[in-house]
Amino acid sequence: MTTVRGWRGRQIPVTVQRSDDHDAPVAVVLPGAGYTPAHPLLHFCGAVLRSAGLTVYELWWGDTLTGWNDVSEPDLHAWLGADTLAAVDAAARYGRPAAVVTKSLGTLGLSAAAERRPELAEVPAIWLTPLLRRPVVVRALAAWRAPALAAIAERDPVPDGVEPRHLGDRVRSVLTTGTDHALETDDAVASVEVLRTVLVEVHTFVRHLDAR
Repeated sequence: MTTVRGWRGRQIPVTVQRSDDHDAPVAVVLPGAGYTPAHPLLHFCGAVLRSAGLTVYELWWGDTLTGWNDVSEPDLHAWLGADTLAAVDAAARYGRPAAVVTKSLGTLGLSAAAERRPELAEVPAIWLTPLLRRPVVVRALAAWRAPALAAIAERDPVPDGVEPRHLGDRVRSVLTTGTDHALETDDAVASVEVLRTVLVEVHTFVRHLDAR
């Protein structure tokens, strides 16, 4: 594990899982506040990315996010946007950016980063439980110019006027029935089925990256 210098100089842990092909493109993984790359959904997404021959660059916010919910919205955007851009720039040293995979707070980070660097919207992106109550996330999805996949938890809050099944012209939205913010249900077996459904979508999405 190494680190990348994020907002206000914080050293954020990262892991880099290199493809055997050192010329392979790179996928950046931005987790949630408490949902790390080791949790089931991101763990298996990483496996799908690696099986497609990509190098996988994973950010591990962990304790570096302490206090994130106590700062103002503009400061939070600056914080997460800076961390995201630092990760994207560091990952680009390993190869061409091929995709960004985000979960929860990571979707806010990607959205804030795209406001500062609009060309990010030209990178294919996977949005797992995007924070649709945050207007910046809704705007980012609507304006995304590359193919995108969004997995929506049925029990996540959705503001009036936001249609989870149509978040943007380039976004394929998948609404997972009965799921909470972890994309899990109250039944373990049903949760595994949801995980499988989402991973099939991710696999299909990643398989078509080279067609762009």
